[in-house]
Amino acid sequence: MDRFIELNWLLIEHKYRYYVMINPIITDYEFDMMEKEYRELAEELDVPPTASDMVGFDDSKFSSQLVINKLKGGGLNDLKMWKRK
Repeated sequence: MDRFIELNWLLIEHKYRYYVMINPIITDYEFDMMEKEYRELAEELDVPPTASDMVGFDDSKFSSQLVINKLKGGGLNDLKMWKRK
């Protein structure tokens, strides 16, 4: 389960870097292999592969905001303000 959670966050982060920042740090192939492993683990664990179902980058999701905040060097207070909106 730890690897599944790790991959979930990594996929969201790399989607942000690719679709929003236009600055990927891994190849498309590396991303595809990561997503493949994530989907296989989701099936094995019988849980929905939510990160890989997200087409592009959906910044309306709280998990996406966590990634954005992390990459911008923000703190927890920034997230609390966003969640109140």
